Amino acid sequence: MLAFIIGHVHYILAFGFKPLNLPLGLFLYFLASMVVLYLLPDLHSIFVVGVPIYILVITTMLWRAIARVQFFEVLIMSSYYAAQVGIALSVVDAKATLKVNENKKE
Repeated sequence: MLAFIIGHVHYILAFGFKPLNLPLGLFLYFLASMVVLYLLPDLHSIFVVGVPIYILVITTMLWRAIARVQFFEVLIMSSYYAAQVGIALSVVDAKATLKVNENKKE
């Protein structure tokens, strides 16, 4: 468990803390605390300490990973590329129709 925590801490450091997206972090920590409160009565010995720490680290890694994804920028670029494909396909279709019409005239 310690090896996984060390690995996840390295991921957190690699993801960084910009953009911060504090509301997302607060929401994820709230959910994580609900999970810890649910699990805590059934935990014994070292797991009473280890599981909450592990959930804290995993939640932090999840927060940092999600916060780095710029959903709206990706959405804008994907709609731009879809429009470019649509324009390109309409030109190909228009040239094919034009050739068919030229052949019919002959």
